[in-house]
Amino acid sequence: MKRKFIKTVLLISVIASSLLTCSCNKPDDGGKIAEVTVASSFADYSYNNESSTTSLNISANSQQNSGVFDKSIGLDLNNFVREGNFITYNGDELTPVQGTDISSYSGQVDFGALKASGIDFVMVRLGGRGYGESGALYADDFALSNIKSAKSAGLKVGAYFFSQAISEEEAKEEADYASEILQGEALDFPVAFDWENIEGESARTDSVDNSTLTGFAKAFCEEIKSKGYTPMIYAKSAVFERYNLDSLENIDFWYAEYADIPSVTKGYTMWQYSESAELDGISGGADLNLCFVEY
Repeated sequence: MKRKFIKTVLLISVIASSLLTCSCNKPDDGGKIAEVTVASSFADYSYNNESSTTSLNISANSQQNSGVFDKSIGLDLNNFVREGNFITYNGDELTPVQGTDISSYSGQVDFGALKASGIDFVMVRLGGRGYGESGALYADDFALSNIKSAKSAGLKVGAYFFSQAISEEEAKEEADYASEILQGEALDFPVAFDWENIEGESARTDSVDNSTLTGFAKAFCEEIKSKGYTPMIYAKSAVFERYNLDSLENIDFWYAEYADIPSVTKGYTMWQYSESAELDGISGGADLNLCFVEY
């Protein structure tokens, strides 16, 4: 599955046939200054919001200069806005979409009501691994039916697998198992590796260090990609900080922090901002996610 990036263009007035020459930062060249000649009335652009001010970056490489969402460039905290149940992001020419994630714990979901309430996509739990010593794998009883019902309601669908892997071999095993559960079902959104710290109880994963954890995530993502699915890594803030992001730079992150404004502004393409929202179609508290890219 190829991601469709949301592109924008900046109209530049050109008088007669004159050329516009400018010096500006090249985004991925260590901050070096590059001189760029623009020989057209249009130029693509990308925003750099590492601070709260917006600056224009123009690159000599047109592939880098596409105006797409770049997870390495910080989001502007001033652009987050609460609109009732939802938090959205107004700015940078982005059009984020709202989603939720569900599992068998969500009970019977009314996907039509979800769609009508403003939800655009759902991330469905496929299964997981127990955190006890045996680390047994299990499937979510509603996984396939939830995927098919969500599609029928016109929602886009992705998935996630709850991991308690303690080796790269187990992480690959989890990806293989997730693929088996899917039974070839096509997805719009990625399949996420969801490795979490277990709080308040002892777990088989307690002694996993940061470097090893990064290896687990990479192993899962490479394996699920080999099955034809787009990989992603889900991480709450405490786990997000543990990953070596440089080693995982080609993998999208789904970052979880329950707040009106995230404390981390870059490094991810999806943000889970609530675990207790009231949504038509789901009984009890629901998770809410804001996705900044189009998959």
